[in-house]
Amino acid sequence: MSAIQQTIASFGASRPNQYRFWRLYITANGGDVGYQSASEVQLRETPGVAANMPAIASSSDRGFLSAAYGIDKLYDGIISDTSNWICAAGDVSFPQGLNFDLGYPRTVRELAIAPQPTVPLRAPKTFSLLGSNVDLNGPYELVGIYSTATYSSAPNPPFTTFPVPYGV
Repeated sequence: MSAIQQTIASFGASRPNQYRFWRLYITANGGDVGYQSASEVQLRETPGVAANMPAIASSSDRGFLSAAYGIDKLYDGIISDTSNWICAAGDVSFPQGLNFDLGYPRTVRELAIAPQPTVPLRAPKTFSLLGSNVDLNGPYELVGIYSTATYSSAPNPPFTTFPVPYGV
């Protein structure tokens, strides 16, 4: 295994994780005290396949730095320092919730995150993935809990991937 340490816990899901609404619930970043950010987030039906399931609507618990760094930048297909989500200046309080509406229930088998290229310490370090079929605001069911030691750094970080429990 690489330098990436992953801890995954599934809490007895008894069916495939087919949800319309998904939430990335971030409880810590890599250590940056000024901002929380990510360049891309992909919810993948097929592990290893870079095709992104487009979100038709999304929101975050907290504001973002400016419109140039809104949550929609998390799924625009561009990994760069000028196209990423950055939380509001000075608002690095945790937890941070990022919500995605996939339009209809979809099975997610892999979560992929690309950090902001020059500042990987801003990326999520500990987080959970939750799903709901009720509303963008939940209630949500826990799908998995994750932790990563490191992300690759500049100039072009690859995605760090996390398997999503499929049920029992």
